[in-house]
Amino acid sequence: MATPNARPYTLTIAGFDPSGGAGVLADCKTFEALNTQGLAALTANTLQTEDRFVSPGFIGIAAVLAQLDLILRRYPIAAAKVGLVQDGDTLRALLAAIRAHYPAIPIVVDPVLKPTATATQGVESQPNTNSQAAQYPPALWMGMATLVTPNLPEYKALFGQEDPANVASTYQTALLLKGGHSAEASPVVTDRLYPPTPCGQVYQFTQPRSALSKHGTGCVLSAAITAYLALGHGLPESCRLAQAYTARYIESDSSLLGRHMGGRGIPT
Repeated sequence: MATPNARPYTLTIAGFDPSGGAGVLADCKTFEALNTQGLAALTANTLQTEDRFVSPGFIGIAAVLAQLDLILRRYPIAAAKVGLVQDGDTLRALLAAIRAHYPAIPIVVDPVLKPTATATQGVESQPNTNSQAAQYPPALWMGMATLVTPNLPEYKALFGQEDPANVASTYQTALLLKGGHSAEASPVVTDRLYPPTPCGQVYQFTQPRSALSKHGTGCVLSAAITAYLALGHGLPESCRLAQAYTARYIESDSSLLGRHMGGRGIPT
């Protein structure tokens, strides 16, 4: 599942962010930095910058599926990720389309419930309220994903107070619970990977908490995981490497738009 120059094909299905800091542009920058060939299908033409979100501009599901069908028929995809989508029905349809062509490839779902960005908040997304999150019932789609990567507010909106280990085993889908929104006084950020089987090992990945913030870190992390999976790394190692890549992205400069630095120093 590689290009003629031995780079595996990686696919993102997500929104377009004109600032380039999130969505398919951020994903493809990450794919390129990690030596994979990025492909993209658009779900939305968002109106936003790194510090302001105006509207999502969702694209009709028929148009999204047409893009996706063309890509899936042409390219041997090694791994895929799904970001911003309109609702759970759309997400299910996209996952089903991928699985129809590639039943066994890794698929990462980054559940972006409400894209926002402000310089004061310094985060790239906040979830909708619980009533709005009801448009994304996990029973519709989660079992078709390999990995789901919510932050803490997104997790609570989707799953309430349910134990993450129970969620992962119920849907037989790995769950990476991102710790960037927890205990901001803590000097470290800890992401926890819950296995898709009961009593499996829970992995913890830790990085020093940065004083800097970036737009699109959730997109970058999930894209990096996708790239590392396409390169043949196992899921725990892909999550560990992706966390380290994202930490370097956050530290790359002082603006909300970071730099993707591939090549030397970036493990592949």
